[in-house]
Amino acid sequence: MATASPNSITTSTAITWLMSSPNLSTPSMAQTNKIIELARECLGTPFVHQGRICGVAMDCAGVLVHVLKGLNLPYNDQKGYPCRPYKGLLEKGLSEQPHLQEILLSELSAGDVVLFRIETAPRHLGIYTGENVIHAYKDTGRVIEQSFKPWTSQLKHVYRIVE
Repeated sequence: MATASPNSITTSTAITWLMSSPNLSTPSMAQTNKIIELARECLGTPFVHQGRICGVAMDCAGVLVHVLKGLNLPYNDQKGYPCRPYKGLLEKGLSEQPHLQEILLSELSAGDVVLFRIETAPRHLGIYTGENVIHAYKDTGRVIEQSFKPWTSQLKHVYRIVE
């Protein structure tokens, strides 16, 4: 089989590459369960903007940081962000995470990171469990697990944790 030059990549070559890419695979059931288990460890933790300590104080990004730490994955933890991120700040921060990869909304599966629109912009994230979402939400004052259904219309981006 001949190697394609960058200027001669065919659609079938691109599809083959995408299908074989390890970063696009669905996580194993064990990894999915571990992600959800780690997120559930945070349930009941009081909401505090930029909080990072499970059981003490967390915001929505803090839940994700807890999960990534629990998986022993490196992460970029941003400090000093506003309570209502603007101008793509949250999307930029997520795109800079070495073990997060944006996927299509239609590929959403348990264990994925979900980014929601609040008012007009993506400003809130959580961990999708398959039917529910785990998140630290200012309006509830703590980390909760609740039905994903009311949030579906606000879903803007989905990210997969990849090892």
